[in-house]
Amino acid sequence: MNNDSQHTRQAFLKQGSITRTSVQADSLNKVAVEEWNAVAQTSRSKSALDTQVGGGHYNSMEIQPIEFIMGNKLGFCEGNIIKYICRHASKGGEADIDKVIHYCQLLKELTYGPK
Repeated sequence: MNNDSQHTRQAFLKQGSITRTSVQADSLNKVAVEEWNAVAQTSRSKSALDTQVGGGHYNSMEIQPIEFIMGNKLGFCEGNIIKYICRHASKGGEADIDKVIHYCQLLKELTYGPK
């Protein structure tokens, strides 16, 4: 059995479709190749971007804030400004706008010095 087949079969087992106790190892060889490939594709394509803890306000966005932040190598303050401005309408409302203003003030002071 090659490494791809082994990985695919392990993924199939982990997913719970077949358990080692309920099926003889011999019968695993009878599972259709298409079934193994489908499970393998599912287990490989899951991304952390597909999961959001604490709501769904980022998942519906065309480009998630984290993708923009990481892709442009933004710092902590800039990243929070992007995050809060993107979600204010669907989550935090006026409080998120206040956070944007606060992070802008922090960025300005920490980058360019106090007035």
